[in-house]
Amino acid sequence: MERALVMEAVNPFGLTKRELDVLEGVLRAESNNRIASRLSIAPSTVKHHLANIFAKTGVVTRLQLAVFAMRHRLTVAGPAADRRAAA
Repeated sequence: MERALVMEAVNPFGLTKRELDVLEGVLRAESNNRIASRLSIAPSTVKHHLANIFAKTGVVTRLQLAVFAMRHRLTVAGPAADRRAAA
């Protein structure tokens, strides 16, 4: 029970780890195909994750999602994230 409360505080929108991985790709301006390739999943699975993310956050476009994610600090951004991406 305690762990669930911690997870909810860190991620109040209920996004799964995989949804956060897809969100990271959106923030990198990656296409669905690129996200799918990087995560070793099908492009249709990326679309499914995006639909879930949109429903959970209440946004309807990738741009709105990126702004929402930055405002709510749903992902790490900045130089550290850039270094991870390059690795």
